[in-house]
Amino acid sequence: MKISSPSAGLVVAVIGSLSFGTSGAFIKPLLEAGWSPGAAVTARVLVGGLVLLPLALVSLRGSWPALWRARWRVLAMALAGVSATQFFYFAAIQTIPVATAALIELLAPLLLVGVVWVMTRRIPHALVLVGSLFAVGGLVLVVGPGAIRAVDPLGLAFAACAMVG
Repeated sequence: MKISSPSAGLVVAVIGSLSFGTSGAFIKPLLEAGWSPGAAVTARVLVGGLVLLPLALVSLRGSWPALWRARWRVLAMALAGVSATQFFYFAAIQTIPVATAALIELLAPLLLVGVVWVMTRRIPHALVLVGSLFAVGGLVLVVGPGAIRAVDPLGLAFAACAMVG
């Protein structure tokens, strides 16, 4: 039985987007109640891992050797791409507004455009530059213009680390 379809993929994408988009709003009260960013990340990663475990097991279809061969990449992604990024984001929202931290973190694709531009010394295609401008505009509209204001420099540094992650 094939369980993948465009509609199933859309459902998974919407659930993932909602989970990602609401994490700051759910975690901020925990941080204000005295939780550390590390504790918040640990709780979120454990809950997310438990929710995704059945899907991962179905996707593997018993192909344990493939997982073993990719173990270092999986571990690096878990540590850098998931845990460290969330840790820095949650550390950022302890001192700056969630909207500001989200705005900075979600500029990551633009950072990649800039890095590729610098490394290759080739100007990105005009469509990429226009898309980047629309991305910044869209982020400001979604997050809100109030996110752009003077805030704690340490929180900005943490948000920038989350963006790099």
